[in-house]
Amino acid sequence: ECKKATFVPGYNLGGEGFDIVTMERKGAYVIDTETWNLGNGSSINQSNFICINQKVPVAVADWRNLPKCNMQISSTLYDSVETMVKDSTSSVSNWTIGLDIPVKLSVTVGVSFGGSHSRTALFGMTKSKHDRYSFVRHSVDCNLYRIDFKILLLVNKSLNAVNCLPPYCPANGSMYHYLIDIYGTHYITQVSLGGEMKATTAFKTCWATINGLSATEVSDCLSVEASVNVTHIASIKAMYKHCQEKKNKLLYSETRNGLKKEVEQYIMKNSVLKKCSETCQIGHRFDKVDLCACVCNRNQNLNSNCCPAVKGLATLKVFKLYAKKLHGDLFSETDAFVMVSYGNQIKQTKMIKNNNNPVWQETLEFGPIIIDMKSKLKFTVFDDDKNFNVEVLGECLFDLLRGKVSDCCMFKHGTFFFTYDVQCAPSLGGSQCQEYNPSPMNLSLAKVFYSRNRVLVGDSGQQFAKATSQSGFDQL
Repeated sequence: ECKKATFVPGYNLGGEGFDIVTMERKGAYVIDTETWNLGNGSSINQSNFICINQKVPVAVADWRNLPKCNMQISSTLYDSVETMVKDSTSSVSNWTIGLDIPVKLSVTVGVSFGGSHSRTALFGMTKSKHDRYSFVRHSVDCNLYRIDFKILLLVNKSLNAVNCLPPYCPANGSMYHYLIDIYGTHYITQVSLGGEMKATTAFKTCWATINGLSATEVSDCLSVEASVNVTHIASIKAMYKHCQEKKNKLLYSETRNGLKKEVEQYIMKNSVLKKCSETCQIGHRFDKVDLCACVCNRNQNLNSNCCPAVKGLATLKVFKLYAKKLHGDLFSETDAFVMVSYGNQIKQTKMIKNNNNPVWQETLEFGPIIIDMKSKLKFTVFDDDKNFNVEVLGECLFDLLRGKVSDCCMFKHGTFFFTYDVQCAPSLGGSQCQEYNPSPMNLSLAKVFYSRNRVLVGDSGQQFAKATSQSGFDQL
């Protein structure tokens, strides 16, 4: 009867090796989940929710039906790929138990362990090199059964593989690493069985802002309410000061410390360290959650994430103003000054007396402006005769264009010359700063950085230093 009975659902999901770096099941088993015979030909049977008796492997400590299935969709918003990767191991509980990975105090806030090579991480890391992205993760799950396994019955193959390991030293570390390649860094001792579906959506942060949407609004439009859950990982130590005495008396206890050390080194090598790949073009760094995030004082032109709130946002300065062959007075030369206006801003030069070929030395800084179809850059040249009224010698209007522009306008008497420089706000481009402009990483840094603001701890420091020197970037 026991032989004919089927196993309970999910019996073979526990005991399997798992790689916390890639977040993948390995397909190789550490715990024997096939043995059901208690030694006398009998087995433990359980009745599932459809009233069918099924046998339970000896290695199972607890198997039970869950009373209900909640199909509610959950949504989480991440403002950077780094925060998303940090949260990627949340589906795996207690994976830090038994590990002691030393982290320098100076970098504790900026180190992430686990999940750095998962499919979600690779998706986000690749995106982040091409532009500033935010991420929304939606998930729905339904758990029908829960299974807990006890470490009583080990698979002979895995046990022999561990017992054959030589005493650990750096020279034979590759043999230990080979075992990690097969069985992973951990093995599964608890399983929630049912179904789960996750979808991660990336959207360009500043593109959304420019088009009048906040990151939260985008998340809401994609699904439902969004929340941000960010956890600083300062260090990884054993959650308990000591293990039970039984665990220290396993058959492979002589090689246990060596295997533990190789797992720690593997996770450490594949962890990611925060390195800011660029300085803030505007704003400053003040975000305690993301140390590389630039923060701006929110106003009508800028969002708090330093993304332009409107299209056409730019800075304007006017300089190299001069004129030739002006004629303002009959009996003396011209006393001229220039008034420059754009939108509701008006700037003015000093007056230069008795000179028909004046050169104004001022640089007129307009600061932030909004380029639109109705506004023109206007130049008006005046002759200030104290004995009579101020006379307009000439004026001209121009549409603003991005970049440095030099031009002139002809008056009835004389010619006026000028230069202006328009710089689009970050993430804006086009001739009048109306188009979205991605902000990719520096190419040489992109080859070394794992994501926009992360490097792999295992990467060569010399390679990193070479890339940063070639980019001309001197602050990280």
